[in-house]
Amino acid sequence: MAHSFREEHGLTDKEVPPARMPLLLEILELVEAQDKSRASLRLKDQSTAAAVAMVQDMGAQRWVGFNDGNLAKMSLVKELDPSIHVF
Repeated sequence: MAHSFREEHGLTDKEVPPARMPLLLEILELVEAQDKSRASLRLKDQSTAAAVAMVQDMGAQRWVGFNDGNLAKMSLVKELDPSIHVF
């Protein structure tokens, strides 16, 4: 998207730097470091167990909640770690 915007407006990479979506690890590190915000996770694939494991490895349960209308995914979160909030 940034590439086509740059081309359309005759801008350089320096003027409009390439961007990417942050990794879950980067989001958790940011939220944990500033201790003001919380992360609400809504996973779009079958990575629920891996995301819960990452939250546990970082000890970030206090900063994270899982938010999904999929009861099976939310039940899995609670099964894997009852201390993590689900919405």
